Amino acid sequence: MIRNLQKAGNTAQEAQKARQSLETLQEKHLPAKPKPQPGFHPRVGDRVRIMQLGQTGEVLSISSESQQLTVRFGVMKMTLGFTEIESLAGEKIPTPEAKKKPEEPKSSSLSVPVVRTTNNTIDLRGSRVAAAEQQIDQMLAKRTEGVIWIIHGKGTGKLREGIHQFLQSHPQIAKYEPATDADGGAGATIAYLK
Repeated sequence: MIRNLQKAGNTAQEAQKARQSLETLQEKHLPAKPKPQPGFHPRVGDRVRIMQLGQTGEVLSISSESQQLTVRFGVMKMTLGFTEIESLAGEKIPTPEAKKKPEEPKSSSLSVPVVRTTNNTIDLRGSRVAAAEQQIDQMLAKRTEGVIWIIHGKGTGKLREGIHQFLQSHPQIAKYEPATDADGGAGATIAYLK
């Protein structure tokens, strides 16, 4: 089509009409390009700013499921929540439009208020996974309903992963989830008893 226009020596207006016709054909017959999603979406290898420290680091791994990523800055590595980093241009990672309230387990524990106290909180920071599992098991042996707050810290994330695997297979646990930012965020887990 373009060659025919060039040979015929047509005017610029005719060329413009031909270009519009080509664009119309392209829209009808070629798949639409996906629109880029707004916001910052880091990838492994990207440089990001750790807001709390004011440092920049390199993204080593990303877990969309737990909304966390591992970042290396200097010789240190940290596991951080999506809300704790931003792009070097200051863009934040978009979060779900409205954070859903934690789903309450469908059992008799619904009548128990979800309030954090010294009786339902266990601090395991610095513990090894095996020792942490034993302490959680002892606490669960004393409780029959409600929730427990497990403080494991952020660190490398190994203790948190071990605790989550333990809770997933424990017969007394209905479900578990990361604590809200006010209750420790990625450094704590709330476990709901059956």
